[in-house]
Amino acid sequence: HTHTHPPPQADEVEALQTIYEDSWRTVDAAAHIYEYRLPGPPDTALRLILPAGYPSRDPPLYELSAPWPSRPEACAAIDANFARLFEEQAGGVTLFQWTEWLREFVDQHATCEPTAEKKEEEE
Repeated sequence: HTHTHPPPQADEVEALQTIYEDSWRTVDAAAHIYEYRLPGPPDTALRLILPAGYPSRDPPLYELSAPWPSRPEACAAIDANFARLFEEQAGGVTLFQWTEWLREFVDQHATCEPTAEKKEEEE
């Protein structure tokens, strides 16, 4: 009898669908690709790809699409924190920790509007 994917992944995905409702969607169930739309800035989404070794060995792969400019330090902070959260879970599921951490991070960083400052300097 075959498993399409390990139970921890399935349970986690189900829980996230319950928590986030319309903000969470399955992009491709067979390939384990999911997307979480963040509240706040429009068009901010985290796409997650769960490798076969997740959650025991491998962290999820992710892609963040956001309308605000991606500053290298922001990307580095996201990478570092996702890695830290994955290590802290020590083989446990991490998607909820990732999405919650990112939600707070986006709240803090999407509110600073560097473009507004630039406009004032030009006038």
